[in-house]
Amino acid sequence: MSENESGTLDIISRTTSALISSIGSEGLFQEVVDNARKISGAKYVSLSVYDEERGTVRPVAFSGIDPTVLTKFVRMLGVKDVFQRELPVGECASFKRFLRKRKKRPIILKDFHEYTFGQFSRRTCQLIEKIAGIKQIVAIPLLRGKKLEGFLGYLYPTRERRDFTPLLVFADFAIQAIDKTKMFNQLRQARDDLMAIFETAGTAMAIVEEDMTISMVNRRAEDLFGYSKEEIEGKSWTEFVPEEDLEKLKEYHLLRRRDPSAVPGSYELRLLDRFGSAKVVLLNISLIPGTKRSVVSIMDITERKQVEEERRWRGLVEMWSETLTGEIIRAFGVRALPEELGLPPVLEQMANLSTVPHPSALFSALIRGIQKRLQERGVGASEEGVRKALALSVLRFLRGVFVVAEQFGRKIPVEYREFERELSKSMKGRRAVGQQQD
Repeated sequence: MSENESGTLDIISRTTSALISSIGSEGLFQEVVDNARKISGAKYVSLSVYDEERGTVRPVAFSGIDPTVLTKFVRMLGVKDVFQRELPVGECASFKRFLRKRKKRPIILKDFHEYTFGQFSRRTCQLIEKIAGIKQIVAIPLLRGKKLEGFLGYLYPTRERRDFTPLLVFADFAIQAIDKTKMFNQLRQARDDLMAIFETAGTAMAIVEEDMTISMVNRRAEDLFGYSKEEIEGKSWTEFVPEEDLEKLKEYHLLRRRDPSAVPGSYELRLLDRFGSAKVVLLNISLIPGTKRSVVSIMDITERKQVEEERRWRGLVEMWSETLTGEIIRAFGVRALPEELGLPPVLEQMANLSTVPHPSALFSALIRGIQKRLQERGVGASEEGVRKALALSVLRFLRGVFVVAEQFGRKIPVEYREFERELSKSMKGRRAVGQQQD
């Protein structure tokens, strides 16, 4: 194998590697024209892509020409941006004949004027030919069947008979580069479209990496939590969740990447914003197909939960106000309404888990108030008698409060745990006394 043949194979090999390894970009076009120039002996090589619908070509890459010289030629032609200029193919005689037959063979052009599809002054084109030292121009059509994808242009410093076989090989390379770049642009457009959807979504959203890093958030997430993108992105999501939920959520994160069906896709969580305000959010989490990354949508349901919580508390207070009133009626044979006995406001304080006054003192005040109202009606009732009538139902009410509080993520103050034990202990004491009397 001659040194020249070896060099040709090396150039073809490098071009093939570039096509295989590259997804597609303008850099791939440059790789093709640079290697085409080396293998062809041309002084300059250009690549243009064809728009079938518009019937025009647009240059995408040049090789062999200094950028400053290219700028000079572009100014001579009166063009602002050569890479944005579309040239109609059908207005040049040589290309008209080609378009009728569309055969995969070289088109020998008369001059630089034809190379520019007859769109510029012939005199200016002749001047450029002279300055650039161009003697022969060959256009290689990039055909896939009868479909035209573009042209490779070879501009030589001499006019002679040439072997165009290597040029046809690079025509195939150029078509592959065009295909890959189209695919790359489509993927980039799809990515840009998804980013636009992500940024303009009506819900706070985040992208979470396998290592728990938050790699991206949208503007709604900034608005929801009061942090800027810079303060969130690059940090672990573990920095933004309550300590009591951390281990469970870590386990979900790891399990989701092993078996997505093993963990819930959505759940509620209580988070704090940068101002310390509690936010109740509904998380919807799913893995991005083919990756270990997850997309998280975060819906603020704080207001909805507050309404729901208020409804539950109100229902609880109303139900147990009626129940405790019934206990008084049964124990003392007097008809009364819950409001007359002062039950609703006391139960509301307990439902709110208010610790001032202490719940035990609050219960004692309730007992004295009911005793006083009974006495005003001529019913003799001791504090112990009223306490005995109410204690069991108050204990049950208190436990109902605890259940609802836990459902809504509210902490139960130690004072209420003490009060529960106090009531429970007194009930056990009364049962023991009753059994001894029996």
